[in-house]
Amino acid sequence: MKAIRIISLWIIGLTFIFSGFVKAVDPIGGSIQLTDYLYAFHLEFFKGMVKFLAIGLAAMEFLIGIHLILQMRIKWVSWLMMVLMAFFTLLTLVIAIFNPVSDCGCFGEAVKLTNWQTFFKNLILFPFAVVIFVGRDKISSVLSPVRSTLVGLLNLCFILTISWYAYYDTPILDFRPFKVGVNIPHAMSIPADAEQPVYDTRFLLEKDGVQQEFGVNDYPYTDSTWVYVSSKTTLLKEGFVPAIKDLHISTPAQEEVTDLLLKSPSAVFVMLAPKLTKIDTTNMENVVKLHFLAQEKGFGFYIITASANDEISKFDARYGVGFQYLTADESTIRTITRANPGVMMLQNGTIIGKWNVNRIQDASIFSNPLEGALTMLRKRSDAIMLFSCFFLLLAGISIIFRYK
Repeated sequence: MKAIRIISLWIIGLTFIFSGFVKAVDPIGGSIQLTDYLYAFHLEFFKGMVKFLAIGLAAMEFLIGIHLILQMRIKWVSWLMMVLMAFFTLLTLVIAIFNPVSDCGCFGEAVKLTNWQTFFKNLILFPFAVVIFVGRDKISSVLSPVRSTLVGLLNLCFILTISWYAYYDTPILDFRPFKVGVNIPHAMSIPADAEQPVYDTRFLLEKDGVQQEFGVNDYPYTDSTWVYVSSKTTLLKEGFVPAIKDLHISTPAQEEVTDLLLKSPSAVFVMLAPKLTKIDTTNMENVVKLHFLAQEKGFGFYIITASANDEISKFDARYGVGFQYLTADESTIRTITRANPGVMMLQNGTIIGKWNVNRIQDASIFSNPLEGALTMLRKRSDAIMLFSCFFLLLAGISIIFRYK
C-alpha cells in the first residue's frame, strides 16, 4: 500500500506541477480562459480580479505539486488537493455535458483537450487523489517545518517570477501556433493527401403522413413521392486540422488583404491591439518611432485591431502620424500576442520577431530590425536558461533537504 501511495503522490504531484507551470508561463492566456468561464457561469463581477486569479491558480497548482512530490505538510496539502480535484472533476463534467466553453484550459496552450477528454482525465486521476487523501496520516512529512517553509517560499518566488516576466514581456515558452519562426502560410495549408473529415448525413422525409429517416446510401432518389422535411449532418471523424485556421485580415472597408500581407518579400511590422480603447499607451512613442523607421527603410507598418471604425478614427486623430489600419478577429489577435499592444515582424509570411511594446526600447530594433529580432531571441534563450538553472537549483536544495 505504501508503494501505491508513493506512486499516487508522484502522478498527482507531477500533474499539478505541469498544469501550474504551463499556466504560469502564459498568465494573460489564463486570464482570457478564466474570463470565458466567468461569462459562461454569469460571474462577471469577478472580471476585475481575473488576472490575479489566473496567476494565483497557477501558483497554487504548482506549489501543491511540489509539496506532494517532496512530501511536505501532507496533511493540509492533501485537503487542498482533494478539494481542487473534486471541484475540477465536477466542473469538467458540467462543461462536457453543457459545453459552455469550448476549451477547458486545464493545461493552458501546451496540451489541448476536448471537454470530454478533460473530464475523463480527471476521472482517471481521481482515484490516485483519493489514495493520497485517505492515507494522508500515514505519509510522513520528511522536512522540518522551517525547511518546508523555505522550499515553499523559494518555489513560490520562482513561479511568480515566471508569471511576472510573461505578463510584462512575453511568455518564455510559446505554445501557440504563432510562435517566432513559424511560416504562417505553411501553417495554414492543408496537404493534398491530408485525412479528410467523415460526416454522416441523415434526411427526414415524409410520405402519406408518415415520416422516415434515410441516409445517403438508402435515400429514395427515384421515388418522387417522398417529401423533404429536414436533414442533419454529424461529424463522425475529424480530418486534418491546420495549426493556424480562420486567419482573415482586411482593411476597415472589408477588403481582404491576408495574402498581400503574408506574401510581402520585404519586412513588415505589425502592431497588434485587440481593442484600441484598452491598450497600454505608456510606450506608444516606441510604436511611433518604429512606424517612422519602417517608412524610412521601405518596410510596411500596419496596426491590426478588432476595433470599430469610429474607435480607429479617434485613435488615429490622437497620434496623427498616418498609421495604416487593418482589422482581424479579436480572439485571433489575442492568440498571436499576449501583449496589448504587441509588435510582430513578418517577412514572406514568416514570423521573424515578436515584442511587447514595453520591451522595444532596444536600439537594435530601430537601427537594424533583423538584428533586433535576433537580439530578442537571444534574450529569450537567456531567460529560459536562467529560469532553468534557478529551477534546478531549487530542485537540488529540495533534494538535499529531503534526504539529508
